[in-house]
Amino acid sequence: MRSEFIPLEVLAKKENSIRAKKYTSETEFTWLTLNKGEQKSLNFDTYSDQRQEQTLQLSQLGNEEGVKYTFFANVAIKAEGYTQLAGFHENATLTDGIYQFIEPEEKGNSIFGQDYTKTFQNTDGSYQQISFSVQLKQAELIASLDDFAVFEVTYHFIPQTSQDTANWPELEKELVDRKTYKVFRGVAEAPVPEFSAGDVLFGLSPLYSSVQLADGSSFKIINAPITVDSETSGHFSIKNPLSGEESTYDITFSNLGDTLEFTIGIETRNVRYVKLYDNRIATVDDFYSSKKQSSYSYANLAQADTTYNATQEDYMKTFYVNDLNLLNNNKHAVIEPHDNGTAIVYSGGIFGPNGRWQFEQDNSMSFVLPCSPNQAISNCINNSERINVINYKLFKKEKAGYWFLRSHSNQNKNADGAIVQSVTQSIQFLKLCDVVCIYKNTSR
Repeated sequence: MRSEFIPLEVLAKKENSIRAKKYTSETEFTWLTLNKGEQKSLNFDTYSDQRQEQTLQLSQLGNEEGVKYTFFANVAIKAEGYTQLAGFHENATLTDGIYQFIEPEEKGNSIFGQDYTKTFQNTDGSYQQISFSVQLKQAELIASLDDFAVFEVTYHFIPQTSQDTANWPELEKELVDRKTYKVFRGVAEAPVPEFSAGDVLFGLSPLYSSVQLADGSSFKIINAPITVDSETSGHFSIKNPLSGEESTYDITFSNLGDTLEFTIGIETRNVRYVKLYDNRIATVDDFYSSKKQSSYSYANLAQADTTYNATQEDYMKTFYVNDLNLLNNNKHAVIEPHDNGTAIVYSGGIFGPNGRWQFEQDNSMSFVLPCSPNQAISNCINNSERINVINYKLFKKEKAGYWFLRSHSNQNKNADGAIVQSVTQSIQFLKLCDVVCIYKNTSR
């Protein structure tokens, strides 16, 4: 058997002592003991999750009373065997040492996955199943040390339909305040790094941008590598495995001291550089810097040594994607190549192969789906109106999983009957399943 897919905070609480893992690198950690209430001040303005991800959510926090701050993270919600990760982006005001959420949102099934559902007996003897949404109320800093901060978060369940608790004797017990805990790590400012021709950059990605390529297809930039050509210019390179064509797209950039300005097409953006808790360097889109207390903010991985010489054996494992929406619906996105050339790709609970794979000359692996076991990969690509080719190039191995350069080529037919293609390039961290990987689609 293997551990839970849902990555709960590694945190143990006993009386007033709190034990947590303090990561010193991406894979190494020491145990840290904090005493509740012993230190209750923040040493950083910006905090992030302590998770291995290509993109981390940032919270803007502080110690000043009456000031509005922003929490942007996920917390673990539990109740009678029910477990979910509830994402929240809440404005909060620090009042008497408590961060009170301002007009907190209800976290319902439509966005955050499975609802907490329970059957209750009415005073008339009938039974009814009632579903609840999660609402976060407040957060209190209960322990801190150096860049480490632990918050006690108060939340409660709200019936999704109006209910009179007098008619449901057990209902009131479900509406009480509950506690969960959130571990944050401080994020430090870092200087814009110097770079020269031949260097590879990450983290320069206008959100939601889509570059049109010469063959009529599109290239979506999430966190694709940029090759530096000079002090002021660089380029993206992208190969579409569906058409076989390779394209480049030029960018320009300028070091402004505190920020790096870059232009892709007609879009110009600035990024700041930060150092994460495990010494990784990341970028923060400066588009948000003037609205820190009311806008989402992300840190994107900005450094990666892509020189690892992978072998086919490196890929012959079972990986899963740490995706919040999938986890919260008890589905697991799995990438699993089989020895016979078939593969399970982003199964989401589908048992059995739905694609095929091949090892490429550049030591990457391509997955093609849908592609049945009795079909050749070339036939699937050339004779299908709807096809996906997902290429993974391994560049770093960790104990918990591997870092990949991911290129996803998609071909589809639009409403007019025309065949359209797109390519999305990004970094992705895939978790390794330990011993036996169980993936399933269950419902409550």
